Amino acid sequence: MPNDTALFLGQFLRNPAAIGALAPSSRRLAAAVCAPVPERASRSSSSSGRAPARSPRRSSSG
Repeated sequence: MPNDTALFLGQFLRNPAAIGALAPSSRRLAAAVCAPVPERASRSSSSSGRAPARSPRRSSSG
């Protein structure tokens, strides 16, 4: 059975677009990505914090 490095390089050579990175991320980056995101205070008391709803686009082929 091939080792992990050989398997990784083989997959990279077959389909390089499918590989996200050539080197693994650090533990520090992994911890930062997984850390909880603090909530922000609302800007006004009447704001729901949601983006306004948009109407659907109409097809130009009709």
